[in-house]
Amino acid sequence: MELKPLQNSIRVFVKMYGYLLIVDILACVLFAKYDYAFSSVILLAGIVLSKFFFNNDKYDQGISFLAVGFYIVGFYHAYYLGNHNTCYFILLVVPVICSLLLENFRLKIVFIFASSILFVYCNYLAGLALLENYFFYFGLFPSSLLMMHFYEKLKSLSNEKNKLIEELKGKNDEILLFSNMMSHDLKTPLRNIEGFTSLLQQKLKGQDKQEAELFSFVMHGVKTMKTLIDDLLQYSKYSINEYSFKTLDLDNLIDELILSFNYDISKSKVEIIKSDLSTIYGHKESLSIVFQNLISNSIKYQPKDENHLPRIEISQVNEGQNSFIKVKDNGIGLDAKTIQEIVEPFKRFHNSSEYEGTGLGMSIVNKVLEKHKGRIEVESKLGLGSTFTVSIPKESKRSRPSKKNKSRKSISKSHQPSSHL
Repeated sequence: MELKPLQNSIRVFVKMYGYLLIVDILACVLFAKYDYAFSSVILLAGIVLSKFFFNNDKYDQGISFLAVGFYIVGFYHAYYLGNHNTCYFILLVVPVICSLLLENFRLKIVFIFASSILFVYCNYLAGLALLENYFFYFGLFPSSLLMMHFYEKLKSLSNEKNKLIEELKGKNDEILLFSNMMSHDLKTPLRNIEGFTSLLQQKLKGQDKQEAELFSFVMHGVKTMKTLIDDLLQYSKYSINEYSFKTLDLDNLIDELILSFNYDISKSKVEIIKSDLSTIYGHKESLSIVFQNLISNSIKYQPKDENHLPRIEISQVNEGQNSFIKVKDNGIGLDAKTIQEIVEPFKRFHNSSEYEGTGLGMSIVNKVLEKHKGRIEVESKLGLGSTFTVSIPKESKRSRPSKKNKSRKSISKSHQPSSHL
């Protein structure tokens, strides 16, 4: 059974209790209470031993050593210090705690039985009758049985949770496999339609203009359908996949994306300005999709005006525990209602004859950022452009410095053309 939160709590408890014991030992030495300091030393030794086992994922052995350490301290208090109440308390608490934390059922019984026997000896040290203070048994057995019952409930819930997780992983794999199969199966007839339509177009070349126009509509529909299938596959993949994170050079990542947009940049005379791009922490492939969508949208949603010069500014600011990456453009902008609905799947705000798209790009961006525990915010006004701010948590320890020699760069149509992603 995996009870990781419980085991982590044990680690934290042992660590904190160890520090408290060190403070207690120092205080006892300071006030010359050496007898009490010795009992804390015994407990601290038990904690050191138990921590060794915890670090090697041997929780039962670690808890057992800790319990034995408490027993020794209890009888040290009873035998040398005449403090029998502390001994009774330890004899009651140790088996109850062990019943909850130990996985081995026999060890639980051993500690319940040990406390029962040692209780009789503690009575002897206290000068009491053999079974006096019998109320101890009314505390020991009910509490231990309750903790064992609670442990079994936790074990059952943990097993059910693990089983459910495995089932969900299996379902997710099936969904992804189905998505890939459907993507392939749907694209095959589309390729046939595209191929045969292209042949018919060639035969009709120079003939009826109306028929040629109709065939161009078919080709456009095929292209749109293929894009939609690809976007649907991407959407399902980034909803399901687990990511492995690492430190990424954002400056290089954006440079790679800009190269893929060279044709569109050259065609529309787009100026791209980068500012203070350093590092981010995340999954490279999925974050590439995020910034690819944002840059693509900034290039695409520009006014249909030949005199308009598109400009995109990409900058980064690190504040607190987050990295903020802004993608700002001087495009057509968005109204307030559009901003609220922008991450909804299949939500389109423009006619396909004006601006192509499937309405899934920003939904994919949102899915990816959810997996990164990040978010996206939009500031925009119609006719005045938009600013998309991506917020991503930083890695706890960063070692790579910002590349100041690339702090500001202007990219225009001078690049060699390449195909658009």
